[in-house]
Parts: sequence; structure tokens; C-alpha cells
Amino acid sequence: MECETVHIGDAINRTLEIVERDQYPFYGIPSGFMALDRVTHGWQPRELTMIAARPAVGKTAFALSLARNAAVDFGVPTAYFSLEMSTVNLTRRLIESESGIPFEKTRGIEKMESVDWFQIESTLSKLSKAPLYIDDSCALTTDEFLKKVKDLITQYGVRLIIVDYIHLMSHMDRARTMREKDDEVILCLKEAAMVYGVSIIAISFIRRPTRKNYTKPILTDLDVYCPSAVDYADKIILLHRPSFLSPEENSGNMDLLQVDIAKNSIGDIGSFDLFLDKEKGRVIGREAYDEINL
Repeated sequence: MECETVHIGDAINRTLEIVERDQYPFYGIPSGFMALDRVTHGWQPRELTMIAARPAVGKTAFALSLARNAAVDFGVPTAYFSLEMSTVNLTRRLIESESGIPFEKTRGIEKMESVDWFQIESTLSKLSKAPLYIDDSCALTTDEFLKKVKDLITQYGVRLIIVDYIHLMSHMDRARTMREKDDEVILCLKEAAMVYGVSIIAISFIRRPTRKNYTKPILTDLDVYCPSAVDYADKIILLHRPSFLSPEENSGNMDLLQVDIAKNSIGDIGSFDLFLDKEKGRVIGREAYDEINL
């Protein structure tokens, strides 16, 4: 599919339609987190969003929560490319998050009781019917990814695509350095978003520093692995858990997750707090957190 050449008159009409649409406070695909949507106005078509964090911060939990919220709560056809985790393990995390069954039971550490099976059956109806599609192809190449995206759009009308994570996507040219390869992947993702009119969210890691030099991530931290991300991504979101700086804060099942919108091509930047439910492997907003702690 190629981008079309448009006459200026048609371009004006289309742009004015977008301007009229933009008069409303929200018009994109909802993330499920009001604080995030107020700034981004939702995930936009033809945009690439990068989500980056250091290891073990909660990138997959956050990405999986975004996929779940879009598909289950808002009925948006969503594809999740899991290049690191198998479909079974990813689905197990979704089941734990949705049903509340502890991971010790879903992983066979503790025995499932009849009441647990009933709880699963009674809570997974919406999830099982949601337009959420998981692909766990390992060593996925950029060419294979583009073909799969086209098929997903044709067959299921997919509008949101999440790639977890870009460093495991390969390129046909094996001689490339890791940095060059990651740049090529980012360009591929941006091209796919533009050509197919979908919103793509890509997950990247930031190298973990020593404990002595451990600080909150900043935009330039991406330069080590994804220098082109700052240039080609429309939005960049950095995740941070303050408990990594102050271990004494890391108590209980809930951990504060700071979300920094470091780049936003169509709006403001800013920071806000979410919460990582470590037991259920999900991320929740302030409202849900307050309900749990009432």
C-alpha cells in the first residue's frame, strides 16, 4: 500500500474535518488511564509511541494493561506482538489480572480449588470475547511484521498494535550492529503506522545503571539503544519506579509507577502516577487504587 498524492483542495477539506474533530477533548483510542488520555487525547492513527524503562520496572505489565483496556473496555481491535514471552505465559498473566487468582495457583505452585475455577469462569467472559490478538513469533523480521500487520488489519480490522519489545525484532541484514538494527526497526514501525493508518506502541528498554548512579530516566537515555526514537517517535513515555531509588518504599503488592510523557508531537508533556499491582501483574490508575484502599 502506497501513500497517495492529494490535491490541495482535497487536503484542505480533509484537514478541516480533522480540525472539527479535534474540537472535542478526546478522539483517539483510550488507554484506560484518564490522566494519560487527558494529555495524549488517546492513541492516534498513523502515530508511533515509544514506551521505555529500565529492566523490571513494569514495561510489559503496562503494555499488557493498555492492550487489555483498549480491547476489553473499549472494543478496539488490538494486536499484541510478544517477542519475549509466549502466548500461554502472556495469557496466564491476563487471567491472573482479570480474575484475581494468585499466580501461585495459575502456575501450579498451589492447587486450584473449585471456587477458583468458578471465579475464573465468571470473570473471563469479557476478556475471552474481546478483539485482542496475540502473536508470539520469535525473531520476527521487519518484513514478516509488515505482512502480519496487513493481514491483521484485513482480517480483524486491527487499529492498535503493541510490540513488546523492539530489540527482539530482527532484520534480514545480520551484519548490522545492534544500534543500526534498532534504528531500522523503529523506521519500519513508523512506516507501518503511516501506511496502514494504525497506532503502534513499541516497548524499549533503557540500560540499568549501577545502584550508585541510579536516577530517574530522561529522554537522552534512549540514545544508547534507539537514537532515532527521539526523531521518529510521535510520543515517548518513560516509566520509573521510585522504589528502585528507595527500597524501603517497596512494600506490599502495590508499587508507585511514575509515567513521564517526555515527547508529544500533538500536545503537552508531563508526569503523573499510576500503580503497579505486582501480584496481578497489571497497572491501574489512581481511581482504581483508591477503591482498593477504601
